[in-house]
Amino acid sequence: STPQYILRKESMKREIASWEYPLHFIDFETTSPAIPYYFGVSPYSVAAFQFSHHKMIRTDDGSVEVHHANEFLHTENGSNPNENFTKALFNAIGDVPTNGGTVFR
Repeated sequence: STPQYILRKESMKREIASWEYPLHFIDFETTSPAIPYYFGVSPYSVAAFQFSHHKMIRTDDGSVEVHHANEFLHTENGSNPNENFTKALFNAIGDVPTNGGTVFR
């Protein structure tokens, strides 16, 4: 049988209306290794090591543009990537509560 989908148009319109430009789309990669890669971390601790950031802006004429804005890949052996990942992500998207925008992951 064919799946049935319910589309709540008014709810979707309200949600989309709440989005503030620029829109930030974040694709990130993590790992949880059984044997930690670095000292002082428990087995299965999450390590965020890579992200790609795309940004959608609304132009003065009302159209939208999307471009690849930033990326990060942790390549330093034996070190915890989480701090560098977090700093790079903050630098990529900025202070959203202060500067505006909506982040999607």
